[in-house]
Amino acid sequence: EAGAKWLKDPDKIYHIIKEVTSVLDIPLTVKMRTGWSDNSLAVENALAAESAGVSALAMHGRTREQMYTGTCDHETLARVAKAITKIPFIGNGDVRTVHDAKYMIEEIGVDAVMVGRAAMNNPYIFTQINHYFETGEELPDLPFVKKLDIAEGHLKRLIDLKGETIAVREFRGLAPHYLRGTAGAAKIRGAVSRAETIDEVKEIFNSLR
Repeated sequence: EAGAKWLKDPDKIYHIIKEVTSVLDIPLTVKMRTGWSDNSLAVENALAAESAGVSALAMHGRTREQMYTGTCDHETLARVAKAITKIPFIGNGDVRTVHDAKYMIEEIGVDAVMVGRAAMNNPYIFTQINHYFETGEELPDLPFVKKLDIAEGHLKRLIDLKGETIAVREFRGLAPHYLRGTAGAAKIRGAVSRAETIDEVKEIFNSLR
């Protein structure tokens, strides 16, 4: 047994993390869910990780069984936030806007937030959240054309890492997030899904600018 199955056994979580931290000379952070099929061990699992020596703990507000269905369990995250006192506690789940991040920190009591899927549709969300907490001001969403520029830069970096053939194929699955909300998005996604080169992707994007 491994991975999320450990959420059924706080003792196992403690001993595994303890073994890892004993041989590391760098900080160890851990991310977990609220539980396997329910949240009954969420606090115990979090405390086990804290006691074992992690430097920070992140928790996604759903169980393993839920995957990404339902909504983030704020009540359980709040209980864990209250119990964890020695390390930073990072809340994760359904943080899609500045207001979601504000609620997590000010109402749930987490020390920081972790943004996941929302960043695929709005990579600017990190700037928006940081700017809000630094200034109290809300930045508007990026114009669609700017999202296209970021998407194109994303593809170029993928190519640098993996070569054009693999990068473009992987990008086919990422592009829909950038294109969400665009008029005729389904047709555009279809065109991107058939692209084989960066030039073909650029041609599609240029038609939208």
